[in-house]
Amino acid sequence: MTPTPPPRDAATAWLRLRLRLRLRLCDDSIFIASGWLLGVAGFVLVVTGLSAAAGLIVVWVGVLVAAGTLLGARCLAHLQRAQLRRRCRRAAPDPQYLRAGADAGWLRRALVPLRDPQSWLDAAWAVLALVTGTVALVVSVTWWAVTAGALTYWFWQRWLPDDNVGLAELLGWGGKRADSLLNLVVGVVALVLLPWVVRGCALLHGNLADVLLCSRARWQSQVRRVTHSRSASRQAETQSLRRLERDLHDGPQQSMVRLTMDIGRARRQLDTDPGQAGLILDDALIRARGTTEELRALSRGIAPPLLVDRGLQAAVEELLQRSPTPRSCCSRWRVCARAACWTVADRDGSPASRTHSSGRPRRAHRTGRALAPSPGWS
Repeated sequence: MTPTPPPRDAATAWLRLRLRLRLRLCDDSIFIASGWLLGVAGFVLVVTGLSAAAGLIVVWVGVLVAAGTLLGARCLAHLQRAQLRRRCRRAAPDPQYLRAGADAGWLRRALVPLRDPQSWLDAAWAVLALVTGTVALVVSVTWWAVTAGALTYWFWQRWLPDDNVGLAELLGWGGKRADSLLNLVVGVVALVLLPWVVRGCALLHGNLADVLLCSRARWQSQVRRVTHSRSASRQAETQSLRRLERDLHDGPQQSMVRLTMDIGRARRQLDTDPGQAGLILDDALIRARGTTEELRALSRGIAPPLLVDRGLQAAVEELLQRSPTPRSCCSRWRVCARAACWTVADRDGSPASRTHSSGRPRRAHRTGRALAPSPGWS
């Protein structure tokens, strides 16, 4: 009987993990090195530019120098966001910078960066990025050096002077062989922890850039989304009101005009031809009932006054009390929804024509954020 080969899922997952760690380690190392370079460039640019602007502010040239410095910091911030998206695989949105109007002159256009909050955030990042970038670079380079040096200590140990005292000898564990084994163990431990240490350094530098360079962009995106939803709601409400006005004009209003004419005609024929007047009144009654149904159908999109004054729970309880069948409301209402109230009203319809045959009480409950009738509500 041939032995069953071991499953390859574990081996495949291990190979994928190793490949992912290698790619992550390379990306984090490149991000730390590039971030430190950008931090050095930004620190020199911002500190030098703003210092020069402060010295030249008395002749108004410093204002233009400060604006140019902020524009330079903006360019470096764009490069840092690109590194966040490519190396750290983060969603780093670009903020919407303040722009001058179409009729603004060249001076006002040049001074726009001074009035933009994001430009000053870019300048703050350029100064602070040198600190976090230096810490991340020193820690990562030191860990890389410890890993490489400890793993290859057995090779370059032969070129050390004879009177060299190694770590093992300082600990009293033996001579050169013990020192080589101890460095090998240190190198293996450092190699295992290397991806996580470098990842932590990249997160330290990347989180600062994300907060200063991308947080305002996310806030602007939320504001635009809320503004768009409000404008869409207002537009939908306006369209609904226009449609309601058109439906009232084309439907019930025409029926009411016809009803008024029929009643007037029946009133004139009441003395001369009572039978014909009765037929006209019967037809007017049917037309009045149809108009009532049209008005009831149109009123489903209008919130009742009780819903506006006392909330959804009171409005639903009022609707349930109108029915001859006993009903109760068994939920703690937290939100007020116009559509939910009219859903119950549509379910109930006319109490006289939709009476529950079994006579059992009906209950309304809340499922998540939606209002739903209990089972058995027909």
